[in-house]
Amino acid sequence: MKLAVCVLFLLLAGCSTHQTTLKQDGGYKIYAMEEQEIFQVTYQEMVAIVDDEPINEIDGPERGFSTRLTWGLDWYDVFVKTVPVEGTDRQGDNVRGYFVELGGKGSYPTSRPKELINNIQQKLEESGTGVFVTSFRKTGYTYDRDRWRLNREPSAREPGDSVMDRLLKLKLLKDEGIISEDEYEIKRQDLINQL
Repeated sequence: MKLAVCVLFLLLAGCSTHQTTLKQDGGYKIYAMEEQEIFQVTYQEMVAIVDDEPINEIDGPERGFSTRLTWGLDWYDVFVKTVPVEGTDRQGDNVRGYFVELGGKGSYPTSRPKELINNIQQKLEESGTGVFVTSFRKTGYTYDRDRWRLNREPSAREPGDSVMDRLLKLKLLKDEGIISEDEYEIKRQDLINQL
């Protein structure tokens, strides 16, 4: 009976993970690469690990991706954030770069989050852009919201500026006689192609 209670407690308590590519060999290492490139590395490695689970975007002060790994009734939420920083290298020069931070929690004891951060770190090392820094501070992202995604163009999902909103505004411009029927049709087709 005591064993069953202990097992139940461990399952309910869950597991948690926190790993980063920042702390290495007793120091701090950032990757001086383009913002789109580090997001692509992170996303591609996540796709390779998470099987068929959906990958969601984290968009806020820190950006990245998240997913929920499941097995039966067990689950594990994984959050992979790409953090922009500026640091001072060992020669005293300022270096702008990024590191990746992985966090997770849940009741599903899986090795996939650890495998994921290890694969990301391996790809970052292969890029040859790693720089050890003596100090660092978090900075802002290079691109505005939507522009760091894998798409070449920003998506049209900004509140108040969705494709549907723009179609309605376009129709209003046509109805008011501000644009011609031909102009309306050309712009309308452009917007529909974005869907």
